[in-house]
Amino acid sequence: MTHQEVTTHIRGRIKAAGIQARCSKYTACGVNYVRISTAKYEQSFTDEEQQILFTICQVNKLTGARGAQLQGHEITVHGGHLEYHA
Repeated sequence: MTHQEVTTHIRGRIKAAGIQARCSKYTACGVNYVRISTAKYEQSFTDEEQQILFTICQVNKLTGARGAQLQGHEITVHGGHLEYHA
């Protein structure tokens, strides 16, 4: 899957889970990132929503910094910035 396709897929999975979140892609220093954030500024994710987002990211093979395996703390109450390696 391309960077665009995986971002679109993750956006769909988040919507299907009933979580209000923004999902966008960007490239910095040649690395593809997927950003997941809350839909509103002062909103935060519940523990259950964080766990669902973490699972979605693991299934879609997103990684932490420099390709490191995701840890539970990578998805915070405000979201996270995760790497995608095609």
